Amino acid sequence: MEENQGARQPTEGLPEREPETVEEALRQELAQARREAAEYRDLYLRALAERENARKRLERLYEERLGEAKRNLLRQVIAVADNLERALAHQEAREGLVEGIRLTYRQIQDLLRSYGVEPIQALGQPFNPAEHEAVALVEGPEPPGTVVAEELRGYRQGEYLLRPAHVRVTAGEPD
Repeated sequence: MEENQGARQPTEGLPEREPETVEEALRQELAQARREAAEYRDLYLRALAERENARKRLERLYEERLGEAKRNLLRQVIAVADNLERALAHQEAREGLVEGIRLTYRQIQDLLRSYGVEPIQALGQPFNPAEHEAVALVEGPEPPGTVVAEELRGYRQGEYLLRPAHVRVTAGEPD
């Protein structure tokens, strides 16, 4: 029986027994402290990763909302540009007024370009429902489905459509 007392038994999975010596008690305490430290470290790393993921999600949300706010502003500027373009179409006004309108129109177009806004080229192109909105069907010598007139210019910013072009399209089915 005394021979078995000297042999060390694995203690994993078994309830902890009372330490026989101070040294053994300190070893058990140290082992327990190391387990707890590893658990706390794991919890800390998980919390740190979760915080970083939340920060990235918030940044993406911020960028999306900021982009949408810019697009809304640009839609409003486009409406102003439309009115100036219509005024320029009526050249009967005095020359100074026309020149002022022309300069203002150029300035707005430059502003739009600085934000990456480009007009959609529609005239003479095949009708594309992703970029064009047909406001009328007309007869003409062009192939069916061809844009023959632009009532209102369309704009896009990069991959985003700000406004489709309002166009007149030749009647008939496109080939």
